[in-house]
Amino acid sequence: MIWKHRSCMAIMSQAKPMSLIKYRVGLVIPHLDCISEPLFNKALPRYYAVHVARMRREGPITRDSLLAMNEQELPRALERLPYSELDLIVYHCTAGSMVCSPGSIEELIRRKTGVRGITTFGAVMHMLRAAGTRKLTLVTPYPLPIVEEQIGSLERNGITVVARGGYELGDGSSLLGVDPSRIALFAEETDVALSDAVFLSCTGWRAHECARSLARRLRKPVLASAMMVLDTIKDVIDGRSLEPPT
Repeated sequence: MIWKHRSCMAIMSQAKPMSLIKYRVGLVIPHLDCISEPLFNKALPRYYAVHVARMRREGPITRDSLLAMNEQELPRALERLPYSELDLIVYHCTAGSMVCSPGSIEELIRRKTGVRGITTFGAVMHMLRAAGTRKLTLVTPYPLPIVEEQIGSLERNGITVVARGGYELGDGSSLLGVDPSRIALFAEETDVALSDAVFLSCTGWRAHECARSLARRLRKPVLASAMMVLDTIKDVIDGRSLEPPT
């Protein structure tokens, strides 16, 4: 027990000091997402603190289950955040942010908490526009109806999906078990020369782990949902404006 206690104390001594924290970000994620919480705490600079709340989604991934999550669970999740202390709130579910009316989640966040909100899809469009992307390869684990929803959302915002592929895995517990090497292989098989970039769409799988090496092999940008959100958080905190999706 003494050894364990000393080991824990050593770990705690390496944690970021509270005095370093300048910005606090609320992160709202689906309840089965086991990727985002540790990733955001590790990837954001040491002067950020991340506070997480979760939304339950019942059944398979469908438009109806995602809308129900947004309507019923998102308000409850926002109430669980320490929003009076937050600088930004992130709704972090790619498909969930694409099936709803543009701007509706950001408006709900502002109305419930008084804090600025961004969504995964808003971050995706921010980064795709910044990269000048017009033609995209879409790689996603979602079922076909949700893939179609994503394509519609992208195309309404001036992005043409020239190739697409999906695993059609059912839920977050399945996504967690997908090895990044499988994601990379599937992306390589799906991509076409015509595309400007590859979008690995989903916050609940480990696409960020293979994106850089895949970009070197494909010789084009490879963008994962989480990577785009992390970069957008820093842009928003730095005062850069975001053009909202349509």
